[in-house]
Amino acid sequence: MGGISFQSPFLLDYDNLNKMKRYNVLTAIFIMISGILSAQGIQDALRLSNTNPGGTARTIGAGGAFGALGGDFGSISINPAGLGIYRSSEFVISPGLFSSNARSIMEGGNTFTDRDKSSLGLENLGIVLHHQPNSGLYASNIAIGLNKVANFNRNFAFQGQTIGSITDRFLELANGRTVEELDDFEAYPAYVTGAIYDFEGDRNYQSDFLLAPNQQVAKSQFVQQTGGINELSVTYAGNIDNKINFGLGVGIPFVRFREIKTYNEEDPEDNIPFFDALAYTENLNITGTGFNLKAGFLYTPAKVLRVGLALHTPTWYILTDDYLTSMTYSFTDNSGSQTFTENSPDGNFRYRFSAPWKAILSLASLYEVGDILGFFSADLEFRDYRSANFNLGAYSNNVGDILFSQELNQQIDLDLNSTTIMRFGTELAYQKLRLRGGAQFFQSPFAIDNRAFSNNYSLGLGFREDKFFIDAAMVFSSFDEGYFPYFVSDESRTPFVINEISNRNLIVTIGLKF
Repeated sequence: MGGISFQSPFLLDYDNLNKMKRYNVLTAIFIMISGILSAQGIQDALRLSNTNPGGTARTIGAGGAFGALGGDFGSISINPAGLGIYRSSEFVISPGLFSSNARSIMEGGNTFTDRDKSSLGLENLGIVLHHQPNSGLYASNIAIGLNKVANFNRNFAFQGQTIGSITDRFLELANGRTVEELDDFEAYPAYVTGAIYDFEGDRNYQSDFLLAPNQQVAKSQFVQQTGGINELSVTYAGNIDNKINFGLGVGIPFVRFREIKTYNEEDPEDNIPFFDALAYTENLNITGTGFNLKAGFLYTPAKVLRVGLALHTPTWYILTDDYLTSMTYSFTDNSGSQTFTENSPDGNFRYRFSAPWKAILSLASLYEVGDILGFFSADLEFRDYRSANFNLGAYSNNVGDILFSQELNQQIDLDLNSTTIMRFGTELAYQKLRLRGGAQFFQSPFAIDNRAFSNNYSLGLGFREDKFFIDAAMVFSSFDEGYFPYFVSDESRTPFVINEISNRNLIVTIGLKF
């Protein structure tokens, strides 16, 4: 269904843009020919795999580089061994305000369209229970909490004119099939509304746009996306002689993603015989639950130095797609102006997906200069996107689902790469005040990007009493994204949109120690 998108820091370099466009059109055509009507594709693999350390404003304000530090609830989702640093029990809650701006332009056009979206949410909620046993362990701690590890909230829109129509796609899906064989979500609604037709009854369909094949067509689309991934975690960690910490955690992520796409074409100057307007709406809702394990080790060879290592298993998801479409087509013939609307049935598809495993190496250095305390920290995370895997035949006996699953996984292995993510952070502490900063550098998961990096930056403030603390952090991120509203076998008739995305995330953490 609908469009496909990808991210690349190269998109404003038009030589690379055009190269990537050709490359991803081939991928898009592969997905289209496979005939799967629910949402599975490379863009969905990336959406479910691109999780980041969530949690408290302290961890986020220091760039998420807390794998070797511990002692903060946000660090537990990076390296569970950090839970062993705690010397008291703690409760934390972190509300957040997320805002996104998308500036979009269709390739070949000169009109930018801006859309903003803001949303309030809960970034983190957790409790740490500290225990100092009589055995050789200095601490034996348990933590239970909820962290937001992915945010899908944003809107974007575009408008412009290009040669070709979305009916070209419907024709390719329909040709060679009887009316009874047309799919319920694209080709059949197009046929019922008159967007495509087969007057000869020879399974070779036509559209009004074939009467003016090289005419520029006015197009626009508004895309609304909401949801995210919130992970419930249960973690245990122990501390041996304040030198060695070990931890093990279970993660249960909950996925919620909703996308509503409203696509329009119109012919106000009557350049295309018969055609007046077309509206095509896609509504997709993805929900599901996953499971993963995290294990970590933290070593303190000296008071001023900490080294951490963490391994995260793949996240194994069970997901359900619910989807429907609606099409309205208006035209004028000898009988006058006519408008027809057709709604698809409710679609439902259940499947499995495994997100990539992760390995994280961390290093932190503590220092003290007069009354100022602080740290520098760094995390190096390895993530292999090629290990992302769909199992579309898990709950289906359809041979087409099984074959498509195999082909899609092969395409993931070809198109995606193993990547590294670098996180750096620092904190200055003076009496009760804290000042933090950090940066994250993300290597592109696309093989064609030649391992280019994008980045985000964060700032943070904090105030600490013996039994109470409050922290705030702001994260700034931006990236460029390519988007195909639809795709057809003829690349020149496939519209391409550039989205310049800017995100801001404000997090406030309130904590109580007991």
